[in-house]
Amino acid sequence: MITGPVFGDRDPLYRGIHVPRQFWKIVVRVSARDGDLRATAFLADQNAALDAAFGSDTESFTDIGKVVMFQKSVGDIERLSGLSFGGLHQHDTMTVGLEAASPLLGSLDDAAW
Repeated sequence: MITGPVFGDRDPLYRGIHVPRQFWKIVVRVSARDGDLRATAFLADQNAALDAAFGSDTESFTDIGKVVMFQKSVGDIERLSGLSFGGLHQHDTMTVGLEAASPLLGSLDDAAW
């Protein structure tokens, strides 16, 4: 599991620290079926939750609501984060053509693993 923030100009400040509106995760594993390396990338968006939390001028994140999760390509995560994951994109489970749709996931079972 590789994970990190997507920093942006609109990230809110909380107690002197910028809180990213989005973060990403890449799950890397060896397939039990065929022994191949697989990489599945996700982008989590917490815009609505942060807007709700900061809109109420609260001092705590007691309930920031639901985070919206999208499946992305490893290349998309590279572009958003400014990082390079080497040849990991060659093992991406995001099918060709699907990356343009960036499907909203109702659960992780909806991902193209």
